[in-house]
Amino acid sequence: MIISKFLENDFSVEVASTSEESLRLLSKNTYDLILLDLNLGHDNENGLSLFYKIQKLSGCDKIPVIALTASSDPHERDSYLNAGFYGFIVKPVERISLINYLKGIKENARVE
Repeated sequence: MIISKFLENDFSVEVASTSEESLRLLSKNTYDLILLDLNLGHDNENGLSLFYKIQKLSGCDKIPVIALTASSDPHERDSYLNAGFYGFIVKPVERISLINYLKGIKENARVE
């Protein structure tokens, strides 16, 4: 939720609290990018399995999905990028760095 507060002045932000809610929103709406926390907390699913479900939704396979995690392990980073994530952000993250990073992605990866 802190991340959404960081972004709300520069982006239109929608937050899903569960993987089911994420899939429901994605099936009804169009997004320029997805910031996916890999630790879904209380959810019974992990971020990687949700990512694969997102990729199967009509039109969502072209949306850049950015992994958000507290782990800075380079092997973990590589495994997520190899799985198809567009990018990887390690928490904690500075507000300005996050905004600039996401603006760059949004400009370079327009969804058609």
